[in-house]
Amino acid sequence: MVKACVVFVVGHRRWGKSTTLSTLAEGMRRYISLDSVEFFIQRMSNDDEPPKFYKKMREAKPADVPHLIVAFCPTLRDDSQARQCLIGLRRRGYALFFWVMRQQQKPGTTGTITPEEIKSLKKYGSVKVSKGLAEKSRRAKALRHFIRKVVK
Repeated sequence: MVKACVVFVVGHRRWGKSTTLSTLAEGMRRYISLDSVEFFIQRMSNDDEPPKFYKKMREAKPADVPHLIVAFCPTLRDDSQARQCLIGLRRRGYALFFWVMRQQQKPGTTGTITPEEIKSLKKYGSVKVSKGLAEKSRRAKALRHFIRKVVK
């Protein structure tokens, strides 16, 4: 089993990250247990309230909170703070995993995560790209499957 990890739910603003996490947690719970591993859920992403987000990520320590699921916007090219956040988490002993919603989860929208953004994420950890539109329960089920697969 991975001793300490952060599973990032990746998408841009208003793409369904928080909805996916709320569905995964069956509400607004802050902790969930998957296969007897307890995860802290951080719904606020780096594109919501950056100062609060980065403060929480700087304070995260594997000894206190070994497993996190975190909403994340892949602004690495334009945001050195996001890169430093990922580097800091790895230095403190976290393994990083990225579950990427390839496109915005609203019918009729055309936003996508770019190949460059995916390539940037791969520098920091394992990446799984979820393609296509999916209803929130299907996204949560796919995320749950991904987490169970990577946290062994």
